[in-house]
Amino acid sequence: MGLLFALRNQAPRSFKGRDAAVLIERYRGQIRFVDMSFIAALIFGVIAYKLNWVASNDWRPLALAFGGGAVVPFLIVHVWLRARDGSSFADFMVALAAHDSCPIWLLRGVLALCVGILAAGIGGYILGKGY
Repeated sequence: MGLLFALRNQAPRSFKGRDAAVLIERYRGQIRFVDMSFIAALIFGVIAYKLNWVASNDWRPLALAFGGGAVVPFLIVHVWLRARDGSSFADFMVALAAHDSCPIWLLRGVLALCVGILAAGIGGYILGKGY
């Protein structure tokens, strides 16, 4: 939170001549979808531990929930935008960064980290190295 507060002035204000507020309004549904999907994935990951569906010392389900909850909604939105009207995914990313008041480079960096976490979780299951 403190980092985002310090970097809030670096949030995009426009992209390709379009105001960020217009982009946020245009992609409001997709932004909500990404946010709610991430929260739902985290809740499902915690429930999996609480209901003893997985061992309490196994990190892989949490890696799949966190990484998958962050990465998969972005992939769905990317396909959705292309299929709907050929909208630019870059426009959506700028709208999301402006909505969250964070710089685009930070959003991309966090997303790249989540891809790594998802890959580690999948690799952990493939290699069978959970705990």
